[in-house]
Amino acid sequence: PGMSLDLLVDAPIAQQLLERRAARPIDRTDRYELPIRSADGTERWVLVSASTVPGEDGQPHGSVAVLTDITVAKAEQRRLEVVALTDPLTGVANRVALSDRLRHALQRRDAGGVGLLFCDVDGLKKINDELGHAAGDALLLAVARRAGAVLRPEDTLSRYGGDEFVVLCEGLDEPGEVLRLAERIADAVAVPLEISGRQLVPTVSIGVATAPPEETAAALLACADEAAYDAKRAGRGQVRVA
Repeated sequence: PGMSLDLLVDAPIAQQLLERRAARPIDRTDRYELPIRSADGTERWVLVSASTVPGEDGQPHGSVAVLTDITVAKAEQRRLEVVALTDPLTGVANRVALSDRLRHALQRRDAGGVGLLFCDVDGLKKINDELGHAAGDALLLAVARRAGAVLRPEDTLSRYGGDEFVVLCEGLDEPGEVLRLAERIADAVAVPLEISGRQLVPTVSIGVATAPPEETAAALLACADEAAYDAKRAGRGQVRVA
């Protein structure tokens, strides 16, 4: 109680908060969240309720703030945000996360080209039917791990549907770069794997599409999906360009 704000936060931040409070109407209470560093060096989050203390002349005489520790609530909020954007089986981004990242990628495409790889896992239904869904899940996990291992740091691997993965590629220097990435994924996936006592060689059929100027997210996804369908018709483990 009665602790000076600059004992809780760095002096520049304290000054900024005081100036923000001074600029508000005297009868208004501000509420906002603020990270602070505790005595042991760990970061904690607090909910700040700040109000002005008027003097006898009605002018601001000072400020008072009540700080409520919300560190646990913030951690739970972050956990739920991650869950909402993550495929629960494979741990990669889900369809919602892909949609958001693709939209932003197309908005900033001047930083480099944007491409999509629509990857359809071959034979998943047969594995599910013959070996059970646990075996099918093991296949999807293997594909996700192998594909993720050959991606660039700026790429996003997402699970788009039951047997479909989509890779968002940003910052492409030239169109051929995304095709080479598709071929690396196909090669990385097609390594023998034992599932439920059976030796398998997983493959993916990949459709490649790059975004021309003014391309929309829906149109780019449709192009990549159609190319993946062409790859599927051409045989297992094929790559086709839209």
